[in-house]
Amino acid sequence: MIGEKEREKVDLASPVFYNNRELSWLDFNKRVLEEAKDKRNPLLERMKFVSIVSSNLDEFFMIRVAGLKDQVKVGYNQPENKTGMTPIEQLNKISASNHEIVLDQDVLYQEKLLPELKREKIEFLPVSSLKQTEDKRFIKDRFENYIFPVLTPMAVDSSHPFPMLLNKTLNLAVVLRKEAQTSLAIVQVPSVLPRFFPLPGRTASFVLLEDIIAHYISMLFV
Repeated sequence: MIGEKEREKVDLASPVFYNNRELSWLDFNKRVLEEAKDKRNPLLERMKFVSIVSSNLDEFFMIRVAGLKDQVKVGYNQPENKTGMTPIEQLNKISASNHEIVLDQDVLYQEKLLPELKREKIEFLPVSSLKQTEDKRFIKDRFENYIFPVLTPMAVDSSHPFPMLLNKTLNLAVVLRKEAQTSLAIVQVPSVLPRFFPLPGRTASFVLLEDIIAHYISMLFV
């Protein structure tokens, strides 16, 4: 403990005694990711923690980072009252910290969790890897009868500006080429459909909705 005289000498306004609010929030998200790394947790719980990290980052960028970007856009450059960091300095620190989190998350998911799921006979298969005729027939039927009817491509050109995309939605960008002309279209992955399609006759093999759409997307532009 410090004495009264020493306490009087301490400058409690000094930035060394405080954490930046935004960086502190990212540190919290790192702790969530640590739960996904913890092998004492059940495997599917670890997967859930990985998804919580992504959901947290979605909200963080939509609200907090967007607010900082708005400040920069209007020329506001005053430091915040705890650590004395300007909006630009906070954005730079956020970028560095977030790149670290996302890389760590991706390595964990790709190199640790997916192989562990496969050992438990739970797997996510790309459409291009399907070899059995009945699997291909099943996926094509799902696309033609359930997915295709609810897809709406949105053109992006001089008469169609880039569309407003809803938050937390998956979207596919499609480059269209005809002779020497190139154009862009956006296809939103419909949220009214399940994201995982279980393959019949298998214990736990799934195909992702967005992968099915990507595989047959040329049918939208015939």
